[in-house]
Amino acid sequence: MAVLAQFQKQGIGTSLIKTGHKIAKKMGFEYSILLGNPEYYSRFGYKPASEFNILCPFDTLKEYFMAINLTNGKNSILNAKVEYPKEFLRATGKP
Repeated sequence: MAVLAQFQKQGIGTSLIKTGHKIAKKMGFEYSILLGNPEYYSRFGYKPASEFNILCPFDTLKEYFMAINLTNGKNSILNAKVEYPKEFLRATGKP
C-alpha cells in the first residue's frame, strides 16, 4: 500500500488498511502480514511477525516484518514461513 505524499495525512492510508482488513476477514483470512514501518503499522495493531513465529523468507529487520491477527485479537502461534511470488522477490532484489 502506498499513498502519494501530497495525499498523505488525510486518512487515506487508514481507510485502505481498515477496508483491507474487513475484506480479508470476509474472505476468511486469519492474519495480515506485511513489510512496513513499525511506527506507522503498530497503530493498527501490527506486531513483529516473529511474535507469532511467522518467518520471513529473506533477511530483513524483524521489526519491519509485521503481522496482525484479524480474528478479534487472538494471538495463536503459527510456526509458518511466508512465501512470496517470484515477481515480488525480483522487484525487491531479494533472492
